[in-house]
Amino acid sequence: MLKVKNKMKTITITDEQYEKIKDEIEVEKIEKKTIKILDRFDNSVIYESEKTTIKEAVEEAVGKEINLKNVNLESANLEFANLEFANLESANLESANLKNANLKYANLESANLKNVNLESANLESANLKNANLKNVNLESANLKYANLESANLESANLKNANLKNVNLESANLKNVNLESANLESANLKYANLKNVNLESANLKYANLESAKTEFCIVNFSKEEYEIAKVFIEGLKN
Repeated sequence: MLKVKNKMKTITITDEQYEKIKDEIEVEKIEKKTIKILDRFDNSVIYESEKTTIKEAVEEAVGKEINLKNVNLESANLEFANLEFANLESANLESANLKNANLKYANLESANLKNVNLESANLESANLKNANLKNVNLESANLKYANLESANLESANLKNANLKNVNLESANLKNVNLESANLESANLKYANLKNVNLESANLKYANLESAKTEFCIVNFSKEEYEIAKVFIEGLKN
């Protein structure tokens, strides 16, 4: 027999009843749902959380400085997620929603971001070297000081994006929309700008050395004469 006391009264239960209640509590613990964040290559568990949404689980992991290299977050809804300083190297984020997300200083080197929505996201000083950003939506995103060396941005939307001091050396920008984007002091050396829309874009002090500029839509002011000459030279590449 077991006596269970509280401030109001004492309840007496049999050993059998106690074991039954105990088992039910244990089963409830076991059955408690968790979110598992998996490795994209071998499906091993990188992090397990009792949070109710994938956004909360990923934020929790980042807050604990969990290494999310190779993580599989395909089609995940991470809108407004705070992923500052996150290590997402070689992660799979294809078709994920990262609208308004904070990825400042995040490491996304060699990550798959194909078809991702990054509208108005903060990617300041993020590392996106060799990342796949094909068809990504980066409209009004902040990419100031980001590293996009050798990244694939084919058919991406960067309208009104802030790309000041960004490194786009050897990046593929074929068919990209850069209308009204700020590319001041951007490094576009060896970049592929074929068929890019640069209408009303700010290219002040941008480095266009050896960039391919065939079929681009662009307009230059009188003050941008020197950049225009380099741009025209790129038509030969």
